[in-house]
Amino acid sequence: MYSGGGYTPDPEPDPEPGPVCDSENLNLCITQELCEGISLYWYSETCNLNAEPEPDPESDPELVCDSENLDLCTNQIDCEAVMGYWYNQSCNSEPKPKILITEIQAGDAQTTHDFIRLFNPTQEDIYLGDYTSGHFKLVKRTQSGTENISIKSWLGDSEAKIPAQEEYLWACSKDGDFPSSVSAEAQTTQTISLNNGVGILFIKNDESIILDAVGWGDFNNVLFEGTAFPQNPAENQNLIRKLDTDNNYIDTYDNSQDFELQTLSSKFLTEISGTINLSVLPKINSPYLIESTAVIPENSTLTIEPGVVIKFGSPNGRLLVQGTLKAVGTEDEKIVFTSNSNNLQPGNWRQIYFSSTSADSQLNNVVVKYAGYPCPPESGAVVVKNTSITIKNSVFENNKDRAVYLIDPLSATIIDNVKFSNTISESIYGSALSIQGGSPAVKNCIFENNVYGVYITNNVSSEIKNNIFRENKKPIYVSNSYPIFQDNQMLGDTNDINGIFVYADNTINQDITWQSNLPYIVDGGLQLGLGYTFTLVPGTIIKFYDSTSGFWIKGTLKAIGTENEKIIFTSYNKNPQPGDWGQIYFTNESINSELENVIIEYGGNKSCFWDRTTVMVRESFVSFKNSVFQNNKNKGLYLSQSSSVIDNVQFLNHQTAYNNGSAIAFLVNGNDTNNNGPTLKNSTFRNNTKDVEAWDNALIIQENNQYY
Repeated sequence: MYSGGGYTPDPEPDPEPGPVCDSENLNLCITQELCEGISLYWYSETCNLNAEPEPDPESDPELVCDSENLDLCTNQIDCEAVMGYWYNQSCNSEPKPKILITEIQAGDAQTTHDFIRLFNPTQEDIYLGDYTSGHFKLVKRTQSGTENISIKSWLGDSEAKIPAQEEYLWACSKDGDFPSSVSAEAQTTQTISLNNGVGILFIKNDESIILDAVGWGDFNNVLFEGTAFPQNPAENQNLIRKLDTDNNYIDTYDNSQDFELQTLSSKFLTEISGTINLSVLPKINSPYLIESTAVIPENSTLTIEPGVVIKFGSPNGRLLVQGTLKAVGTEDEKIVFTSNSNNLQPGNWRQIYFSSTSADSQLNNVVVKYAGYPCPPESGAVVVKNTSITIKNSVFENNKDRAVYLIDPLSATIIDNVKFSNTISESIYGSALSIQGGSPAVKNCIFENNVYGVYITNNVSSEIKNNIFRENKKPIYVSNSYPIFQDNQMLGDTNDINGIFVYADNTINQDITWQSNLPYIVDGGLQLGLGYTFTLVPGTIIKFYDSTSGFWIKGTLKAIGTENEKIIFTSYNKNPQPGDWGQIYFTNESINSELENVIIEYGGNKSCFWDRTTVMVRESFVSFKNSVFQNNKNKGLYLSQSSSVIDNVQFLNHQTAYNNGSAIAFLVNGNDTNNNGPTLKNSTFRNNTKDVEAWDNALIIQENNQYY
C-alpha cells in the first residue's frame, strides 16, 4: 500500500478460532469448574459426559460388607459375621434394645382396669426416655386399625427406667385408684380391649423398631409375633408370658406359643385369713385379699413391705391387730389398703382395728380408702382403742363414718402429715379424725371435704397444731374437751364454719386456756365451775352461735388483751345484729375476774326482764378496763349489788331493746354488802338510748366520763 511518501504493508488477517472446552473437546475441560460449567460430570480428575456409576461390590474389592460398610451387609448372616446387629431389615452398629411384654390385662370386668407389664432381660438399666439417643413408646392397634395408637411415650422423660432384670407396669388411669392398687410405674387414660395388639417400640432418628408385640383373639394386624394368641382373656384372666424350667421368660417370637391365660386369683390376689403367722408380707406376692377377718396375734409383729396392696373383699373384711403392725412404705411406694369391689365406694370394707394389746404399731406412707362399713359404736376405717400408734405421711380418702377413730389413746399417739379427704356419713359421725379421750398430737395434716375434720370429745387435751382445713362442714368440733390449738389454717372461706366449733353442754371443772389464730364458735352455754380459772390470750375471738349461746362464770375469767390484740366476744352471724347471742354472766361466787382490752358486741338476747343484758355481774367484783361495749340489745353492762370498776370503757350504739323498751348502756341496781357502789371513770358514752341508770339507791362513783 502506498501512502504519501512511503510504503506501508497490509495488516495480517485474524487467525481462525480454535477448539474450546465443550462436549466435543472434553480434553480441554481441565478443571472441575470448566467441566461442571457446561453441565458435565467431574470425577477421576477428568470431565465426563455421564454421571459416576454406582460401585459394584463384586467388581470393586475395596467396597465390601465390613464394619466400615454395614450398609453393604444385605442379610443377617453377613451382618453378624462383621459384628453388626441385624434388625429392622438392616445391619446396625448398635445392638437392638431388648424389652419383653410379659403380662396383659384387658377386658376385665372393670373395663378400665387394663395394664401391660414390661420386663428388662438385660444386665443394664434401660432408660425409657433416653437410650442411645432414642426413646421408647408403648402402642396399641385395633383389629381393623390402619395405624398405631400411642398408649405411653417416654420421649423427654429422662428419669423413667426399667432396672436390669426387673419389671415395669403401665396401667389405665381412668379409674383413679387402679394404678396405685397394682403399683403401676406409669399411667395414662388409654385402654386396651378384646381383639387388640400391643407393642413396645424403640424410636430413633424418626425411625421406629418393634421390639416386642403381642396380639390376642381375632387379631392379625401388624402388632403380633408369629401367630396371635388365639383367645381373648375372659373376666378375671390375664395373658402372661410362659416361663421355662429355669424361670426365664420364653421368647420364640410366636405369641401363640409364648403366652398362656392365667386367672387373677392365682396370679394377683394372695388370700390371707384367720391368724397371720407370717412375719413379713412381701411385695412379690401383692396384691393380698382379706375376705373376712385376718388377725395379727398378740406378741407378734407383721411387717408389710413398701408397695404392697391389701384388698378387702366384703363389708366384713377387716384386719384385727392384737400385736404389732409395721406398715412402713415410701413416698414412691406407698402401702395401700383398699376395696376389691368393682363398685368402689366408701364403706366397701370394715376397718383396721388396733386393740389394747397392740403396741408400737406404725402406719407410715400408707393409703387407706373405701373403708368404714358401719359397725357402731366403733365404726371407722382405722380404730385405735386404749393403745398408741404413729400415723405419718399417709392418705385417708373416701372412707365412711370415721377415717381414724382414737378411743382413749395413749399419749404417745401421733398423727403427723396425714391428708384426710372425702369422709362421708349417713349418721351423726362423718369425722375424718375422731378423738375420744387422751392427748394425742395432731400436726401438719390436711382435712378436706369432710363432714367433720377433727371431732374431739370426752376430756381430750391434745395439741392440734399447724393443720389446714378446707371445704369441710365443721372443720373442728369440740365437746367436753380442752385441746390446745396453734397455727391452724382455714383456707379461704371454703368451710361451712370457719372456726373451732365448741358445743357447750357441761361444766368446765379445771383451769383452761384458749389460744388460737382461729375463732372459737360457742354453741350453747359455757359454764366455768367454782374455783377454776378460764384464761383467754390476747387476740382470742369468741363467736356465739345463736341467741341461746353464752358464758356462765362461777370461777375466774382472765380476758386480758392488748391494744393491738384485743379479745373479742361477738356474734357468729355474717350480718350481725344486736341480740344475736345471750350474755356473759358472773355469779355471786365468781371472784377476781378481769376484762381488759376486750370488745363485747351484738349480745343481750335474754327474755327475762332482769337478765336482759349482755354482761351481768351479780354480787361479785369484775374489773373492766380499756374496753368497748357496742351494738348490744337491752343493756350493755348490768351490775347488781357490785362494786366493780369500769375504767376507760366505751359504751356505743345501745339503741335496741326488748318489746320496744329503752336500751341502757350501763345499769346499776343496788350496792354491795358494804353499801359500796361501782366506780365509773374515764369512760365514754355515745349514741345510746340511755347512757347510765341507777336503781334501788345505787351509788355510782363517777370520774372524768364523757357523754355524747
